[in-house]
Amino acid sequence: MCPVVPFLTFNLAFSLTEISYKNFALGQLGMIPGLVLRVFIGTTLSSLTQDTSGLKKNPLVLCVVIGGTLIAIGGIIYITKVTKRHLN
Repeated sequence: MCPVVPFLTFNLAFSLTEISYKNFALGQLGMIPGLVLRVFIGTTLSSLTQDTSGLKKNPLVLCVVIGGTLIAIGGIIYITKVTKRHLN
């Protein structure tokens, strides 16, 4: 997900290459963890900004949300490192 070039433009440009459909589909599946992480972080930040009154009343919720976000980021980093190690 590039902020400069829209995702659709990337897909159209890559469709001009000679990559097989199987490899393209596998590559798309490989994007799911990063996409899930971005959605999770976006919804977390959105809920934090919209529901600050609820978080002030219950700081445990804030700790769980922040902890879950950090665990998700750590998991993605770990999976990325393990995958790169196995591919090399």
